[in-house]
Amino acid sequence: MMGRKCVLMDLDGSTLIDSITVARSLVDLIQHNPDVHWVMVTGRSYASAIATEYGKLLCGNSLHVFDGGAMIATLEGLVLHRSVMSKSDIERLNVHLQADFGSYVFGSSGTGSGFVCSTDTSIEFPQVSRFTESLSTFMHWALSESVQKISVSGIDPAGIPEQLNHCKSGPVLDFLPPGISKASGVQNVLSMLAIRPQEAAFVFNDQNDLAVIEDPSLRGIYLIKVGEELPQIPAHARVNTPNDVSTLLSDWLSINRPERAR
Repeated sequence: MMGRKCVLMDLDGSTLIDSITVARSLVDLIQHNPDVHWVMVTGRSYASAIATEYGKLLCGNSLHVFDGGAMIATLEGLVLHRSVMSKSDIERLNVHLQADFGSYVFGSSGTGSGFVCSTDTSIEFPQVSRFTESLSTFMHWALSESVQKISVSGIDPAGIPEQLNHCKSGPVLDFLPPGISKASGVQNVLSMLAIRPQEAAFVFNDQNDLAVIEDPSLRGIYLIKVGEELPQIPAHARVNTPNDVSTLLSDWLSINRPERAR
C-alpha cells in the first residue's frame, strides 16, 4: 500500500508559465489535494522562490529544496538544512571570474535576499538586497556571509577548476558546496518526510535536474519531463508545457504508480 505521496516540482520551465505564475490547472490540483506533499525543488534562492505564486499557494510549514539542494527550509523560513561554500572554493571562483566575468554574479545566503555584482545596470534583480559593480566587493560579501550558492551568468564553463562543484541551468552556472545537488536536496527532504522514492513524482525540464534522475538511491521516482530541453533523457511521461503537467499528476495521484520502466 502506498503512503502519503510527494510531488517534487522544478519551477522555471516545468511548473511556472513565466517567472512567477503557476499553471492554473496545477493550482487547482494542489488546492484539491492538501494531503499531498507539494515540494519545490529549485535552483532559485529562497527569496526568489517564495516570490512566485507558490509563496501563497503552499502551506507555510511545508518543506522545500532551494539553491540547487544547498538549503532545505519551510515556506515560513525555518531552515532545516544548509550547506555553505568554503572560502577556498570562493577564492578559486574569484580567480576564474577575474578573467571571465560574464554578465552578472549572484550570491545566496540563508533566507536573505541575496546580492549581485553586475556592470549591466539594465538587468533587473527584484529579489536582491545589495548591488555592486565591483567584483572584489561582491567577493568580500560572499566570504563574510557564508553563501550556499553563487550563480554566474554568461561565462564559458571551459576552464573552470575541477574542484568547483557546479551545474548548468539555462545560461547560468550555479556553484555549490561539494557533494551538493538537487539529488542531495531531494534525498534530505524525502528522509525528513519519511517518503520513499516510489511514493514521489518529479517534474523537471533542465540540466540541473539530471542529478535527481541519475542518482541510484532515487530510482523509483515517477519522472515527468516538460518540453524538449533533454531529448535523450528517459521519463515515464512527457508534456510540452507546464500547462499540461496537472493532467499527468492527477492520473499519477489517483492510482498506484506502475513499476519504473527503466
